[in-house]
Amino acid sequence: MIELNLLPRAIKKQITKKTQYVAMVNNALILTAVFLIVSGLMLASQKYMAYEVNMVNKNNEQMTQPSGIEEINNLMSEASTVQKDFVKWSKILNNFLALLPAGNTIQSINLDRGQAIMTMSGRAKTRNDFLQLKANLENSQILSGIESPISNLLHRTNVDFTIQAKLNL
Repeated sequence: MIELNLLPRAIKKQITKKTQYVAMVNNALILTAVFLIVSGLMLASQKYMAYEVNMVNKNNEQMTQPSGIEEINNLMSEASTVQKDFVKWSKILNNFLALLPAGNTIQSINLDRGQAIMTMSGRAKTRNDFLQLKANLENSQILSGIESPISNLLHRTNVDFTIQAKLNL
């Protein structure tokens, strides 16, 4: 197909100039929009960074003030005290239950941390079962100073007993 352009040269130049002008205006508008978006992002990031620096400075001031340091030291001291006084009762009870021979049942256990004393009461099927329990407790490393009243030995069967021992914490 053949294209015919019957417009005079002056009008062709004018159309070319207008086309170039419109392209330049569009490019300028796009460039201005991109510039505004980038400027807005940079301003927002600058504000955010200033806010973060301000927060860090406030935290540093609070931490370097004597009252802040004293508060942290007090909390650390309290945590240390709690950990120092901690007794893992579950470990002690598991070790105790391993010492309990068949034929003995424990009805109550009282553990006194302050005096390091354990008091227990229970029932043994026979006197020999009770004596085996007492021997196990005396040979254990978690208990010492086993005290058993003579009344624990009065019955041959169904022996109700009470034992008091010092805990080796």
